[in-house]
Amino acid sequence: QMYVRTIFGITVSRDPLLVPVEGDPSAEPMAVHVVRLSAASFAMHQIRKMMSLSLGVLRGHVPEWVLSVALASNFLIHIPLAPSQALTLAMVDFWDDKVEEYRFEMGAGVRAQVEAFKLQRVYPHIVRQIKAVPTDPSLPLPCFPEFWKKYQMYQFPDESKWDLLQKEFQRYEGIKEHVQSLILHSNYPQPPGMCVCVCVSACLVCV
Repeated sequence: QMYVRTIFGITVSRDPLLVPVEGDPSAEPMAVHVVRLSAASFAMHQIRKMMSLSLGVLRGHVPEWVLSVALASNFLIHIPLAPSQALTLAMVDFWDDKVEEYRFEMGAGVRAQVEAFKLQRVYPHIVRQIKAVPTDPSLPLPCFPEFWKKYQMYQFPDESKWDLLQKEFQRYEGIKEHVQSLILHSNYPQPPGMCVCVCVSACLVCV
């Protein structure tokens, strides 16, 4: 199945926020960079997968060009889910297509109160969840150490596997461009919504 979601904007805080740990004033605050995404809707686990791949690139586990493969092709990039503890729904707007305006839109004062509540309550709670260490040794590690352990399992053993994916993606792009050119110069009308598919090493190219 193909899932299409429209993202309107992504922002990342340049300077980290020093967030205290909820319920532990003696604990050292955690430096947090906030990533904000706005979209019409989100697919299941979409944000956690996007953050997981981005963190993999930042940590050097995944080459940067793999982001283009994940976003611009039908190749599936299997990665672990980023921890849910660091994810929060910030705000919901209701767009009315009939009148082309937002319903129940919050005023600037209410939005300021929401931001203040997140800084005072939500972020410290998230930090506590992230830093929580279980008292029972049989329980999993705190969420991010456990997450990076999983990332090591997903890491390819050598660069040749990344090279293979890159070559296949280049073939994908070449065949896709060729098929699009054929459609553009075709004398036959294409049915609305038609997908032209070709096989590239058992992967489908849809244009």
